[in-house]
Amino acid sequence: ASAALLLRLGVVAPVLETRETSMAFVALANFSRIPSPELLQALFTRVGELLPLLQPQQVANILWSLANLGISPPAPVMRALEDRAAATMHDFLPQNVMNTLWAIAVLAEDPATPWNNLLLKELAERTRTTMSVRLLSQKRAKPAPLDVMNYTQLHQFFLSLSLDRAPDARLPHEMVALRQTLGLACRDAFASISSAPSRL
Repeated sequence: ASAALLLRLGVVAPVLETRETSMAFVALANFSRIPSPELLQALFTRVGELLPLLQPQQVANILWSLANLGISPPAPVMRALEDRAAATMHDFLPQNVMNTLWAIAVLAEDPATPWNNLLLKELAERTRTTMSVRLLSQKRAKPAPLDVMNYTQLHQFFLSLSLDRAPDARLPHEMVALRQTLGLACRDAFASISSAPSRL
């Protein structure tokens, strides 16, 4: 049955809408199904066609799914997704931020390349803002605080920056400051979850 569904997904991939395309990647990741090269190419082509319409959560979901599957997209696709993430960053929810950071840690050969620094800067600012959010009153809705898994994802991203691939001199100062501020807390959260997944 799953094989038939994958074949059908390949047929309908060229006409999927943004939400359907994003959810196709999430479904593949949740069921740990590595798509065929043909299906993957069809989905990447559709992502490219829909790119200007992708919403923040959809971008984050696609990146998160690819990282979970261990699939590195072609460089132009990765660059386009990161650019779209940077363009829609102001609408990211905390989970979108953490999923994107974690995906970059897993997928990017060097998260501190010059063209990626804008995204890192935006992600650092959004993460810092998220960390400073507090409930001022019951009448004012605020984003939920980060949970242990969010800190774990952030730890894995910080770890990727420490593998001699991204010296501090090449990182936005916002990212360096964020790592200095949250590094220990994130490491402790990671250590507290013995089964915490890591692809680094």
